[in-house]
Amino acid sequence: MSQHISDIDYCENQIHQFYLNQNIGSLLKRSNISKEKGISSVAVFRVMFTLVFAGKASARHPMSWSRW
Repeated sequence: MSQHISDIDYCENQIHQFYLNQNIGSLLKRSNISKEKGISSVAVFRVMFTLVFAGKASARHPMSWSRW
């Protein structure tokens, strides 16, 4: 169980670094992808991206949401 959580954390950290290095936020803005209220569009895309690579279990991991 603890190894699985470590793997999820590692995957989430890698995705976070990818978003920072590739300037995903500015790419979304240049593509006119935005929201008026609530959680940012970057956070929404990052959660969806994480679900693909880390699996649905990471979305249920309570610590994963604190990084968004």
